[in-house]
Amino acid sequence: MVLALAVLSPAAAVACDLAGLPQRIESATATLAYRAEPALTVGVPHVLEIGACARNGSARLVAVDAFMPAHGHGTNYRTEIAATGSGRFRAEGLLLHMPGAWELRFDVETPAGRERLVQEIEVE
Repeated sequence: MVLALAVLSPAAAVACDLAGLPQRIESATATLAYRAEPALTVGVPHVLEIGACARNGSARLVAVDAFMPAHGHGTNYRTEIAATGSGRFRAEGLLLHMPGAWELRFDVETPAGRERLVQEIEVE
C-alpha cells in the first residue's frame, strides 16, 4: 500500500469545512467527506477534494490510498496530498487501474489518535 503524508500548518488543522462534499464516512471520533473529479472510474487520474473533522478537536488528513481486497493490492501510483485550509485537503493522482471492488482508505489524525476511515466503492 502506498501512503502519502501531508505537511500541515497549525491553522489548517483547526477549522473544519465539509460544505459541497457529497461522499461521507463517519466514525466515533471523526467525519470525513470527499468529492472526486472526475467521477471515480478506471484508468483516469483523479483529484479528491477532502474535508476532515474530529468530534473533539482538530483533525488532519495524513494519507489517502485505494486497495482492492479481492486481489490483495493497492494502486500503482502515489497520491500527493496538500492542505488547502479550514480542514480541507486536495489529493492528486489517485488512479484506479482496473475495474472491480475497491476500498478508498483515508488515514486521519485526531486528538483520539490515528484512524483509518474506509469506503467501499465499485468501479467500472
